[in-house]
Amino acid sequence: MADPEKLDNDPFIQQVMSDVEQIAAAETEQTSEVSISDEEYDAVRRPTPQRTSYDPAAPVYAVGDTVYIEDDAYQITELRDDTVQLLPTGMVYPIYRAERKEQFEQLLRADRRNAYYTEFLPIDPDKAESRLAGCIVPWTDG
Repeated sequence: MADPEKLDNDPFIQQVMSDVEQIAAAETEQTSEVSISDEEYDAVRRPTPQRTSYDPAAPVYAVGDTVYIEDDAYQITELRDDTVQLLPTGMVYPIYRAERKEQFEQLLRADRRNAYYTEFLPIDPDKAESRLAGCIVPWTDG
């Protein structure tokens, strides 16, 4: 067994320990900062509202709601019969975006952060039929 005192005095061990201490000190000095806008911070800090009931006749989303499309946060600014108008959050000069409702709802479904809204979106009947096709067995008397 090696004598710990002799190891501590060995020049090679001393150099290795010095290198380790320098690396550890350099790692603790490095910090990373991520800048986010006040709107993004507020959106993250705001608790996710929970629905206790749902009226199928009422719209799932409303003017003022924040939704996530293509990894960006948008505020719904206007709802029409067939379109939804959106404004990216934190923009200095507003550039509005309009989507057809069908396309908007597909975009909502693409981001899990929109689960509050997508949970109650109507299912596309064509897609529902294809999902159920393997589950339905024709009934025959015989």
